[in-house]
Amino acid sequence: MALSNNQIAAQLGQLAELLRAEGVNRFKVKAYHTAAEALRSYPQKVSDLLAGGQSLPKIPGIGASIGSAIQEIVQSGTLASVQRLGRGLPPGTAEIAEAIGISVREAQRLTKSLRVDTVEDLRKKLQAGEVGSAVGATLECKVRQGIEGIRRVLWVEARDLAEHFQALLTHANGCRQVEIAGSVRRGKDTVGTLALVVQTGNAPAARKVLKKHGGVEEVSEETESLIVCKLAAGPLLRVRFADAANMGAAMVEETGSPAHLLEVKGAVKASRKAVSTEETWYEVRGLPWIPPELREGRGEVEAAQNGTLPDLVQLDQIRGDLHAHTTASDGAHSLEEMVRAARARGYSYLAVTDHSKSLQITNGLDEKRLRQQMKAIDKLNASLKGFRVFKGSEVDILADGELDFEDSVLKQLDIVMASIHSRFALGKAEQTARLIRAIENPYVTCIGHLTGRKLLKRPGYELDLDKVLRAIKANNKLLEINSSPERLDIDDSLAMKARELGIQILINTDAHHIQELDFMKFGVQQARRGWQSADTVVNTLELPALVRRLRATQPRARS
Repeated sequence: MALSNNQIAAQLGQLAELLRAEGVNRFKVKAYHTAAEALRSYPQKVSDLLAGGQSLPKIPGIGASIGSAIQEIVQSGTLASVQRLGRGLPPGTAEIAEAIGISVREAQRLTKSLRVDTVEDLRKKLQAGEVGSAVGATLECKVRQGIEGIRRVLWVEARDLAEHFQALLTHANGCRQVEIAGSVRRGKDTVGTLALVVQTGNAPAARKVLKKHGGVEEVSEETESLIVCKLAAGPLLRVRFADAANMGAAMVEETGSPAHLLEVKGAVKASRKAVSTEETWYEVRGLPWIPPELREGRGEVEAAQNGTLPDLVQLDQIRGDLHAHTTASDGAHSLEEMVRAARARGYSYLAVTDHSKSLQITNGLDEKRLRQQMKAIDKLNASLKGFRVFKGSEVDILADGELDFEDSVLKQLDIVMASIHSRFALGKAEQTARLIRAIENPYVTCIGHLTGRKLLKRPGYELDLDKVLRAIKANNKLLEINSSPERLDIDDSLAMKARELGIQILINTDAHHIQELDFMKFGVQQARRGWQSADTVVNTLELPALVRRLRATQPRARS
């Protein structure tokens, strides 16, 4: 197969990094990176156009010089300048960088720290668990993604990709219906394979459209009813073709996890009846329709049989956001702007929770500035009707579990969102004790982004989560689902455990920009995966009931 746009762009990117290592001026380096990004997003496969005798199309950011480099890559598969500059690096550096899609500087760190000079050597180091300790979790994550050959992406990126290919195939000859299935439909926080189900009488035409797309690197599997492609963006794309009579079965089979499908198979009698809808597919097996977010093989089939499936929380049941930032710390918008944006979304309340003083990098508030903000909130509340701004703070949990403000300050707040932003590498016992000490503070309302993970960037810190959850329950605190798409913290499994223990949830956005208030839908999706219903999510409450629940987290403080 001809080179994909991403493969050509990768070589331009490598040349940029090699030039950077050589000390070439930054504008030239940036020009190659800009051209690489422009090429990645170009919808047509440039190598096919050039092979067909056409000239290179006009693409913003790509001039004559870089255009010549692209033609050289298409004709020879490489760039002579990349080969020449690579010879001045430690053995294997350029090859490792190109093979796994990292920068030359990152590859140099690997070759120097791990003493490797081939991708196979690096694979062995990864399997032995030596990469993270040598170069850190972030670079280890990139290495793992590159070596495994399938780059997982955040759910929001996967959704955008899936919707792109859904729209593309919708206009293909003979395609009557295109539906998103798989991990994207189930709402998994990261995705390695996109899945689409296409109702069509002309599968060859749809396959042809995919093969010609600039974002498709190669076809790894192809039959009459299926095509699997490796995308330049990283994930695989799996497209299943079905006729109208079997659309329901195809959607169930392509949406449910293997464990879910096994649960169904083990619990009910099989049926070969052709069905056009998912509802009918489950009905002929004696089951109610099971929401996609639950189809993970975690007891949902038994719950369906017993009539105990949860009534999952919905976005339109959320009445406010209790974790948001303003320009007082590291937010992009003022208090008044954030309030207007929250009201525009139909909310009844918003908590302003700017960072506390120890987090200097975020311009955290000291006691004086916090009191000034509280006065501003009181003044604003006096002018509002049918809406309340809660006085809050995202208070840092210090290394010993103490909070960043004295109790005399905390007791003046409506909401204390206690979070960890430092000392991630503490041992499991020490980190657990740190969190529990914070949980036991009588003024704490909720624990924010509990595990500290950042998806595809860093794992959560080590914790005895059972102990932490028991402490949250014992102290009647709330637990946050942070809706930021790079956090989604807590994960769905912890949300399920919280539900089992009777811990109530706050779904918050941690918004630093008015547009980030729209992250709420991602948190709701995560909550649904964790079997959460409206009665377990506190910010579905009307304002008076919410005030009572918030005060209940501080019984000793309020008595």
